[in-house]
Order: sequence, then structure tokens, then C-alpha cells
Amino acid sequence: MFKKIIDFSDKNFFDRLYVFTLFLVSITLIATWLEIANPSKFAKTISTNMFFFCDFARYYVNAIILSSGHGFEIYNPSLQDNIYKTLIPDMKPFDRFIDYPPYTGVLFLPLLLFSFGNAYLVFVVFSLLAFYFLINTFRKQFNNISNLAFLGFSLGVFVSTPMVYNIFLGQLNLILFASVGLFFISLLKSNSLKYLLPQIVFLFKPHYYTYFFPLMLLSGKFKNIIFYAIVMVFLLAISIKFCGWENTINYPKIIYNITFNYHHNSFSMEIYRQQIKFFVSLRYLFDIIFPQFISNAVTLIFYFAGILLSCAMFFKRNSNNSENIAWMVSSIITLFVVVSPHCFTHDLLILVIPALITIKNWNLGQIIKLDFEYRLWCLIFYFFPVWSWILSLVKIGPNSYDCRELGHLFVDLVLFIIAFRMFLKTRK
Repeated sequence: MFKKIIDFSDKNFFDRLYVFTLFLVSITLIATWLEIANPSKFAKTISTNMFFFCDFARYYVNAIILSSGHGFEIYNPSLQDNIYKTLIPDMKPFDRFIDYPPYTGVLFLPLLLFSFGNAYLVFVVFSLLAFYFLINTFRKQFNNISNLAFLGFSLGVFVSTPMVYNIFLGQLNLILFASVGLFFISLLKSNSLKYLLPQIVFLFKPHYYTYFFPLMLLSGKFKNIIFYAIVMVFLLAISIKFCGWENTINYPKIIYNITFNYHHNSFSMEIYRQQIKFFVSLRYLFDIIFPQFISNAVTLIFYFAGILLSCAMFFKRNSNNSENIAWMVSSIITLFVVVSPHCFTHDLLILVIPALITIKNWNLGQIIKLDFEYRLWCLIFYFFPVWSWILSLVKIGPNSYDCRELGHLFVDLVLFIIAFRMFLKTRK
């Protein structure tokens, strides 16, 4: 194997070397993660650095609230703080208010069988398995690339900053994006129940199902629509049972207050503006340019315009052209990243889906011979781990956040423009 890597005459030399480098980086990251995520000092790690595992802590606390019978007070900051202090006695104050749908905690109830630190490890392992199940399923359904290409792609995703952030934060995104991917498979390829059931996770992020679900309505797949309707009724029933009618009905208002009012419970304008500083969607740009109320309105206008454009693309797709279908999905997902009202760097992992269904070859020598637009698209994803780390580590003066987030936004816009143009070209 080592001889193959250093064989300069091999036309795949650079690709093999690149994959080997990604492998070494991934081993380093795994070793670092295992050291930081040591269950015996899990709580202490969180108390000294609020970045590590903070999202998983929210999920775990959410489950504790439901299991303890205090679901009717799920959005009570005092109750949440008391449970946090029990888990993490020395935790420094930070913006940790739980704002998930009232039924979210049910998903994490099984993790209460484990201690706090061990539950995190189980959660991450399960999330990675779910995510790579998605990648392999997409590979078979849309684009059966070579084993070397698939290995390089997988390692590149694993060492990228979106993946690293998801793991260290303890985010639900790996399972969520697997759910989004299966949504498109059931929308375009198969109605099999094995693709529908995992999509339940899809309903735990309101701005995701609000954006994508209209496509299912347009598809006319009534089996899928009925499935979603039954699941939603079930989740609402769970919410009412565990959290009460008032919390369930008022949840949209709670989300609006948290996202746009900045004056709900532990959220202040300054705290939420600190969060917006890390957004990589147009909302970040709008918040820089406009006053708060105008930024909110423009964000929502672009978000719903994105939904309408996505529906138009779905309606105008060429169902007999698999390439056009792939570019339609890519356009819809990249557009979602651009117009999303809530999109961090770790949310960019959803871009794995358009990459996997459109890139047929992972050989750099062949990529540079492609047409300009498609070549640029392939190169952006080929070097995804490289530029994601460059943008995440860049520090240029006091406005380093602007450089990082605007850099990600620029790449996202370029990807959408290319995907949309390719969608239009392949419609014929």
C-alpha cells in the first residue's frame, strides 16, 4: 500500500497522497476527541469551555426535564439552570436556553440509561453511523463512484470543520442530514418504509421541514404525506402529554421571540446578536447592513422566496433526466443554506448531499479538464476540508468573524449559482 502511495508515475498519485493525508489527519482528530470526551472528566471539560458538548447538554437536559415529570415547565429558565447545575456544578453562565420543539426530549430519553459522558459517546457513534449510512445509500441510489473516490470523499468530510464542530458540539445534525437525504430518496426514488421512518428526525427542526415539506405536497405522493401527517399528530400528542397544551400551541410564538425579538427568557438582544455573528447565511449579511426589524423582515422574505423557487424547480424538473434531478436537489439544498434564518458552520455539512450526487469522479487530473463551472464545483468539494479549515482559522484584524462567515457565505452563493445554472442547462 505504501509503495502505491509514493509511486510518482501513477496518474492517481496526488489523489492517493491526498487520501493518505486525510487519513492521518482523521486519526489525529479521533485521538484528540477521545482525550477531550473522556467520560470521567466530561462535566469538567464543559465547565471550562462552553464550546465543547454544549448542544448535547441541551438535549440531555431536555430529556431529564421530560423524564422527571416537569415537562409543563420545559421553557422555564430557572428549572433548566437547576438541572444544568446538577450535571455540571462548575459550569460558567452562557446562553444555553432550551428552545427545541417540546417533543424533542423524547428522542433522547433512551440516552438517560447512560451517564452524562457515556451518553454523549453513544450519541456520537450512533450519529456517525447514521450519517455514513446516508452517504453509502446515496452512493448506491444516485452516483456509484469508485471505492477510492468514496474513501477520499468520506475522509474529507470527516476532517472538515463542519463535521468536527458537529462532533464536539454534540449536534443532532448528522442524524438530521441523514433524514434530509432519505427525504429526497423517498421523494424521487422509492416509497419504501425504510426510507420514511428515519425521516421522523426531520421534524425536529422547524425551519427544515417548513422549507422542504412543500416539495412532498407537490409530488402528490399521498403515502408519504399521510405518513408525515400521522407522525406530526403523534408528536403533537406527545408534546401535549409531556409538556402541556399551552407549550405546544405557543411554541411558534416562543421560537419567534427567541429568533427575532431577542427578549425571551434568558435571551437578550446582545446574546442573540452574538449568535448571529456565527451565521453563514444571508441573515448574517442582512444583520450587518440593516437595523434589526428590517433584517428580520428581509430574512423571512428571502426564506419564503427560497421555498417558492425550490417548488418552481421541482415543478419544472425533467423527471426523465437523472442529471437534471441531481442538479435540482443540489440547487434546492444550496439555496436553503443561503436563505436559512438559522445556519452555522456546522450546518454546512448538509452540502455533502449535493456533492455526492453530482460529482462522478474524484480524480484531480480529470477534474481540471472539465468545463469551468463544473470544474469549480468539483474543486470546491474536493478541497472542502482544506478551505473549511482556512476560513475557520482565519484572523484578519478585529473583524475576523466577518472574514470567516462572509467567506463561507460567498462559497455557498457560488455553489448555488453553479447548481442552478447546471439545473437550467440539463432541463432540455
